[in-house]
Amino acid sequence: LRDSHDLSHFDALYLATLGGAEALGMENDIGSFESGKAFDAVLLSADESVRAVVLEFPDGTAETPEDVLQKILTNGDDRNVRAVYVDGRCVCGS
Repeated sequence: LRDSHDLSHFDALYLATLGGAEALGMENDIGSFESGKAFDAVLLSADESVRAVVLEFPDGTAETPEDVLQKILTNGDDRNVRAVYVDGRCVCGS
């Protein structure tokens, strides 16, 4: 029964973005990267300096974009943050 209630990393990302916006009735204003929508975002990096620490699998490293997304969502931390945008302005990072 538990397996039928597990969220994939794709489902979690959707719920944190457009799915959350839809639940709030705000999908026309937030939730995706579209012209005219508010832009609040965290730009993440999976470069080599972070991969060895955060993205390592027991049998190797994350290879596909899907692997990288899963590892950042489950293991990512401040070492992955490259920049933070609020209302379209970069407030931290570059």
